[in-house]
Amino acid sequence: MTSRKIPVIDSDTRAIRRASRIVGTRIAIACAGVVADASHELRTPLAVLDARLQILQRALPTGDPSSSVVADLRSDAKDLIHIVNELLESAEIGGAAVHDTAVVDLVAAVDAAMQSMALIAIDKHITIELDAPQPGPGPVRVPASSITRCVVALLDNAVRFTPRDSAITVGVAVTKKTVAVTVRDRGPGIHGIDHARIFDRFAHSAPPDADGDEARTGFGIGLSLVREIAVRYGGSVHVFTSTAAGTALSLTVPRAKQTRSAL
Repeated sequence: MTSRKIPVIDSDTRAIRRASRIVGTRIAIACAGVVADASHELRTPLAVLDARLQILQRALPTGDPSSSVVADLRSDAKDLIHIVNELLESAEIGGAAVHDTAVVDLVAAVDAAMQSMALIAIDKHITIELDAPQPGPGPVRVPASSITRCVVALLDNAVRFTPRDSAITVGVAVTKKTVAVTVRDRGPGIHGIDHARIFDRFAHSAPPDADGDEARTGFGIGLSLVREIAVRYGGSVHVFTSTAAGTALSLTVPRAKQTRSAL
C-alpha cells in the first residue's frame, strides 16, 4: 500500500493568514480606541478633583492635622492624571519607545512606592525593606510616576504571596549603564507556568503541590503593565529567581547619561 500525501492548498493558507492579520490589526485598533476614549473621559474629572483638593489645601489653617492627608490625596490625584495621560499617549503612538524624558531620582520613586504599599502590607504584618547603595545609583530617564507604578505592581504581587509576619526586600543594584530594582518575597515560588509568561495579561499557573500559603496562580494585568512601561523606556523586567523560599522579580531601566556639567 502506498502512502498518499494530502496536498496543501497554499492559496487558502495565505488567505487565512492574511485574514488573521487583518482581524488582529482591527482588534488592536479597537482596543487602542477604547483606551483613548476612556482616558479622555477620565482626564477632565481628575483635573477637577485635583483643583478641588488644591482649594481645600489652601483653605486649611497652618498646623491643621489634616494637611498631610490632603497633601497625599493631591499627590495621588496627580499620579492618576499622569497615568491617564500616559495611557492616552500610548494609545496614540502605539506604545513606541520614549527617549525624551526628564531625569529623575530612582530611589525617591522607589521609596514612594514602598510607602504606598506599606499601608497594605501592615495588615499582614509584613515589613518592606530597602537595600540601596550609598550614594544612590544616580538619575534615570524614566518618569518618577512610572517607576513608582512599576514598583507598586511588583510589591503588590509580593504582598499577595508573602506569608504573614515576614519581610519583602527591595534591592537596588547599579551597573555602568543600568539600574535594577529587585523585589524579593518569601512566597511559595512560581509553579506550573513558564516564568516569562507571568508578564502576559491575565496569566494563570497551576497551583503548587504543597499546602501552605496562597497558590501563586493568577497574575492579573499588573505585571504586564510593568513590562509595557519598562520596554517603553528602554528597560526590561524578568524573574530573577523563584524557589520554594521565595521569588525575586527584577526591573531594569537605563541610567541617564551624565552631562559634562554633572561630571
